[in-house]
Amino acid sequence: METTRKGETKAVVETPKTKPKLLQRVAAFWAVVVWLSTSGCFVFQFPCKRCESNQDCAGLQQCRKQNDSTEGFCMNEQQGYLCPGFSCKTGDSRPCYSGPPGTAGQSRCRAGRQFCIDNVWEPCQDEVKPEPEECNNIDDDCDGKVDEGVSCVVTLAGGSQGYANGLGRIARFNEPRGIAQDKEGSLYVADTKNHRIRKIEFLGDVEVEIRVQLWAGTGEAKHEDGFRTVRAAFNEPRGLALDATGNLYVADTLNDAIRFISTGDQVSTLSGGGEGACKDSQNSSITWREPTGLAFGPQGELWIADTQNHILRKLVAPSAKECSLALVVGDGACKDNTEKCYQDGKAEEAQFFDPSGVAVDSGGNVYVADYNNHRIRKIDTNGQVTTLAGDGTPGLKDGAGKGAQFRFPRGLAVDVRGNLYVADTDNHAIRKISRDGTVSTLAGDGSPGFQDGDGQAARLNSPWSLVVDAQGAIYVADSKNHRIRKVTQQANE
Repeated sequence: METTRKGETKAVVETPKTKPKLLQRVAAFWAVVVWLSTSGCFVFQFPCKRCESNQDCAGLQQCRKQNDSTEGFCMNEQQGYLCPGFSCKTGDSRPCYSGPPGTAGQSRCRAGRQFCIDNVWEPCQDEVKPEPEECNNIDDDCDGKVDEGVSCVVTLAGGSQGYANGLGRIARFNEPRGIAQDKEGSLYVADTKNHRIRKIEFLGDVEVEIRVQLWAGTGEAKHEDGFRTVRAAFNEPRGLALDATGNLYVADTLNDAIRFISTGDQVSTLSGGGEGACKDSQNSSITWREPTGLAFGPQGELWIADTQNHILRKLVAPSAKECSLALVVGDGACKDNTEKCYQDGKAEEAQFFDPSGVAVDSGGNVYVADYNNHRIRKIDTNGQVTTLAGDGTPGLKDGAGKGAQFRFPRGLAVDVRGNLYVADTDNHAIRKISRDGTVSTLAGDGSPGFQDGDGQAARLNSPWSLVVDAQGAIYVADSKNHRIRKVTQQANE
């Protein structure tokens, strides 16, 4: 409103003077932007303009493309994270891990590093993800367990054929065929062709701390009692067993005798050659023919494979002073007629053909490696003999019970869970019979040789006997490799 000189008021209409000024300011702004863009001085340059080459971009911008795309976006390092498909600033980095959750930082597994190059995250570098378990004493799958689910074969002691005491692989054996383990974990070995008993002590966790020493025998192939290291003599000992108090029993095979090494370091004859405290039911000395396998039962009874008599004998309360023959299993007919060598049934009716290895479970059931029948037999607590595994045909075949095949099995051992392990000698393999009767191969593939490593990739040569500890580790007398081997198997069960 405006007042006139006469005091009157009238309306005044204003003209729009600000609009041209606004347009002028906007035009000036964009002129500056264009000038700055072309001069390369402005950072924020119309981000994500589509382009085919750098010529389509202004200033410091470059045409960035992904993979083999023909079209990209105009951008610089500061703008890259704004455009589709570009997620980072060049030079940035971040930790990365594509393994299963919870495994990074466990055992060997670790996160890597990812770097941003040309505004795109590069693949993760230097990450270590879980791998399938191998026999290498490493937790490959990063689950906190080492070598689980695989069988690993390593050499503990021995090398070339010979005789020498010493550490680990420096020691020498000559066809070791028997093995036993005491409560402290030390191993005793029937060093058969050296006519000696050896002891292996574990002084630590590494190979150089495994010590092999003489335990008994002068090395002369003869039968003589006396102090264990300076007088006692054996002739191809092949079987060993320890009683609950640490006395060691020896199947002195070619002396046709059972020997006894007391904790007092004296060697005596338990039975054989007309000597010893053991008598049969007629109070006569027992006549053995190349006894081989020995095993103690839960009540302290000693089972012996009287190999060339084709029978099993059970001795009660065996000691240097007293001993009695409690049971004979098998009719022994095979020694007179090789066609009558296999029969299941009652103790007095059953037939074996060169029974070799023996093992006894916690319930008192006895298992026999029926060498020339290529079968594993079972004697229950009533003396009834059945066939547990093997169809009688020599071969290497896994499967259920009697559908499996063995080739001259010699050694047996049973673990605390009731699984049975077989030294399948002429298959050069270690086999397992699970509690349900299923037979599988843990080590070896049927070919003789020497090789440490994973399960069936390993090579053995005529493994003769074995023993299994409370943790499931199997120790093997690998006779023709002149070595003591260890098979570790940590099953996923």
